[in-house]
Amino acid sequence: MFAGQGSQYYQMGQEFYEGEPVFRQFMERADLVVRDLINESLIEVIYRQRTNRFEAFHRLLHTHPAILIFECALAEMLFSRGLRPDYLLGYSLGEYASLVVSGAISFEDALKTVIKQAELTEYGAPPGQMLAILDSPELVDRHPDEFGEWVIAAYNSPRNFVVTASTASVETRMRLQEFLRVRGTLFVELPVDYPFHSPHIDVLRTISEVIFDQVAFSSPGIPIITAEEGCFLKQPSAKHLWDVTRDPVDFAKTIGWLEVSGPYLYVDLGPSGSMANAVKYNLQKNSQSELVTLSSPFGQEGKNLGILLEKAASTLRSS
Repeated sequence: MFAGQGSQYYQMGQEFYEGEPVFRQFMERADLVVRDLINESLIEVIYRQRTNRFEAFHRLLHTHPAILIFECALAEMLFSRGLRPDYLLGYSLGEYASLVVSGAISFEDALKTVIKQAELTEYGAPPGQMLAILDSPELVDRHPDEFGEWVIAAYNSPRNFVVTASTASVETRMRLQEFLRVRGTLFVELPVDYPFHSPHIDVLRTISEVIFDQVAFSSPGIPIITAEEGCFLKQPSAKHLWDVTRDPVDFAKTIGWLEVSGPYLYVDLGPSGSMANAVKYNLQKNSQSELVTLSSPFGQEGKNLGILLEKAASTLRSS
């Protein structure tokens, strides 16, 4: 599973970068390409310019390619250990990693595209904010006045959804946050500065489609499950790249659909473990599916890799 924007932080994957040669080599090869495209080193940005991993990491021109490179590097590391997934699942920006790992698009095309998308967004999109709200999405329909211009950007689980809005209206933003505080509803401001997965970014559509039309697509070598549609991705296309940028993510529906044919071993290759956490809250009590997170802001990445390798070996022994 590959996470999207908002999962990033400084020092992400540091233990892998220092101790796993395949991961490090992939990151450094990719960094050479990034230097040519943006005249900056992501290795410097992620690992050397900041020592506090909890400091805000917002700049889209850095975070978009950083997430893609990180997730593809983790996949490459697992491939080198002989692990191959049955399916790939991407969430928002994470769909690019799914496409790369499946062989549906080249890593170079994906990297150039996410950088162009970041540049376009920083230049032409309205600034925005995203809130993760720990309650039922029905809250939006029950309180339309309080939500105002806020729209649902993602359905993560039955009691976890994300809303987004343009930051043009400070009053609208403050009214919603105060409403949530008064009713005791927990919410988290996500480190995303633009209103993705909403009509607020429709202004980018025409130019985005020109960018996406330049990508060469092939049939996936590993089946891809898209959290935007909650099903298998039949054929990658430029239209799909726009849809995963603009349309709401329905992760809850996706996991519900998957679990019908489970159980599964869900392996989170995102930086923060957010994907595994979202899966956990979508599983029924009698589900036999298992979760493994490789990376998180709290470290223990080597230990987590060992857990995954043991679970994979156990699965092979019992099959």
